[in-house]
Amino acid sequence: MANGRDRSELPTEGVGSSGTKLRRVGPYRLLAELGEGGMGVVYEALQARPLRRRVALKLIKRGMDTEKVVARFESERQALALMNHPGIAKVLDAAETEDGRPYFVMELVRGLPLNKHCDARRFTIPQRLDVFLDVCSAVHHAHQRGVIHRDLKPSNILVTDTDDKSVPKIIDFGIAKATTHSLTDRSLLTEHGQFVGTPEFMSPEQASSDCQDIDIRTDVYSLGVALYELLTGTTPFATALRTSDLGEMRRRIQTEDARRPSQRVTTLDDRRSVSHRRQSTERELARRLNGDLDWIVLKALEKDRERRYGTVAEFATDIRRHLDDLPVEASPPSMAYRIRKFVRRHRTGLTFGAAMAVLVAGLAVAVGVILAQERRIKRMVDQLEPGQQEVLLMGMGLEGDALDRLTQTVSRLENVDRAESQRPVAVLSALNIRTGERVADIGAGSGYFTVPISQIVGSSGQVWALDVDQGMLDFLDKRLRLQDIANVRLLQVPPDDPRLPTASIDTVLLVDTYRYLGDRTAYAEKLRMALAPGGRVVVIDEMPQPGSSHDSMIIPRSTVDEEMAAAGFRPARSHEVLPHQYFVEYELR
Repeated sequence: MANGRDRSELPTEGVGSSGTKLRRVGPYRLLAELGEGGMGVVYEALQARPLRRRVALKLIKRGMDTEKVVARFESERQALALMNHPGIAKVLDAAETEDGRPYFVMELVRGLPLNKHCDARRFTIPQRLDVFLDVCSAVHHAHQRGVIHRDLKPSNILVTDTDDKSVPKIIDFGIAKATTHSLTDRSLLTEHGQFVGTPEFMSPEQASSDCQDIDIRTDVYSLGVALYELLTGTTPFATALRTSDLGEMRRRIQTEDARRPSQRVTTLDDRRSVSHRRQSTERELARRLNGDLDWIVLKALEKDRERRYGTVAEFATDIRRHLDDLPVEASPPSMAYRIRKFVRRHRTGLTFGAAMAVLVAGLAVAVGVILAQERRIKRMVDQLEPGQQEVLLMGMGLEGDALDRLTQTVSRLENVDRAESQRPVAVLSALNIRTGERVADIGAGSGYFTVPISQIVGSSGQVWALDVDQGMLDFLDKRLRLQDIANVRLLQVPPDDPRLPTASIDTVLLVDTYRYLGDRTAYAEKLRMALAPGGRVVVIDEMPQPGSSHDSMIIPRSTVDEEMAAAGFRPARSHEVLPHQYFVEYELR
């Protein structure tokens, strides 16, 4: 039996793309055409001896057997022969037809493209990531054998069901490139300016007019696009590339940045069905992608390959760390990097006078906020438009000490306001945080508590710095890099979900943050799930003051006690070290 049909039901002839009926190629009887590429046609064929089995046979088209095409064909055949991995289609045989056209025979892969397979089975995000990790394993094997695929996309990654497991197999190494050896004795050159690959999945360096300087990171980029589509249901530039001419296509691939997956899914016309195919709601899907997965995908899609993952193995490792609720290597781009990109985009349109005008206006707003004694440096950033933020820093210089000076200046301005009201030394002393602790600073802002905590817990500890504002996290990222602090994980989170790993946190710190949470009792329940045995939640917030104009924002200590109690907490200790603020440690009952 083959494909549910008896041998007597099998067709006796195959039909080629030219309409010419084909019977056999060597010992193989052609059954049906499976696909057609630029240089060859792939058939389903029947091998009768020494084994009876169905195979895939790839044959150069008649009239296409020029030296260049034959060289490319032999290169693919040799690339496949070099590899031995369950995730790569195996070569079974190779020969020539009676009229001299090369062909080779591979295992027949009956599967759906990667994205369609996962959609058809309504795989969740973790299930999709598991399948994708198997793809990464296969590509890493190819790279270890010195082969770069150069055309990785879902249609070249077919997934089958084997023993209730989804097994991906990579096919079509037709434009593969060797890194350490020649795949053929024939001359194999890519013409200058030739567009080789699939635009939607093509790396910037592969899209360049001189695409000779290609390494394994081009496959990292293509896998990044495949993962983007697997998560969001679309590629980063799908519509734009389909409607562009060659020059515009190259420009977009090389210069336009992809939107974060968590943002992209909120703008899709079919976002409801995309979420449904991932067993999620629209809101839940955006939340699931926000944070680690955003940064992992965008790191793989960096235009500058030096900023990408160096290998597919590194890419896969970060995905595994995400699945294991461990800190990942990928992180938001620093403010300095975003500014440099901003200036490159607008170099001709920005005059020094215009930059300084925005700078002065921005500083006036910033100083006004500081003088108003807003406790969070975020207030300063919120007063500026994104472009003003960038120009504000640009006006102070992009290289050398300029950004460092700005960071130090902002820190000093922040200290003037917060030192009197929050006394971080006194707070941390009262909490007695120790080396090796795992601490979550929720509402981290510019890192006023994050930085000293990270220094206390040391390299054996871990700090999670959470904030709703990505701009503040970018600022904190710069601050941490300046001080060479590597034990802080930055997470952008919504106001109703801390997204902390389960049973992993010793101390949760909420300083001037509790009042801004969504459903506070539900939030506290999520904190309870995140606490390690013996863990605690620390709440520091304002007490009502006579004559205060913003009492409506203040939550009394009694209300906090009630809401925390509803989530299973009790007050354990109260500290009287802060003027005008309550400072309470809560433990599980």
